Amino acid sequence: MAIFYGGAIQGAKRERAAIHKQFIDTIKECGCELVTEHTAATTLEESWAYLEKAFGTMPPPGKERSAFIRKKLMAAVEEADAAIFDLTVPSIGTGMELTHALLRSRLGKLEIPILFLFEKGAELSNMIRGSDYATVQLAEFSSLDKAKQIIKDFLKQL
Repeated sequence: MAIFYGGAIQGAKRERAAIHKQFIDTIKECGCELVTEHTAATTLEESWAYLEKAFGTMPPPGKERSAFIRKKLMAAVEEADAAIFDLTVPSIGTGMELTHALLRSRLGKLEIPILFLFEKGAELSNMIRGSDYATVQLAEFSSLDKAKQIIKDFLKQL
């Protein structure tokens, strides 16, 4: 089963990379494949390496590379069997990915189960808190162990 995992990377200055890594490891422990692990990268270069591993050779840095990555990530969301997003840190890129996941049916794709995961105290927008899609589970966590258990429980339901 292919899981798309998304979360803030650039705006968070990579400070959540270790948390993303733990969540990614939890997903793998459940026997699922990750579309890409780039959110666990601690540097931009490492992020590119993860993306290249997932999507193949990338164009040189610049606008063409950015467009390539965006297209590949959106295509990955379209092909995933489920998606998990850490929404603790706001991110326009993550917002684009999760919107794409939510609107798959408009692209002629099947709806997928989606987990919106966020740390207690995170300020989520009303657009997220008001999500009433049948396929979305919104889950708050107060510790990494609790978050990992939420991920495991979500994946067991699939």
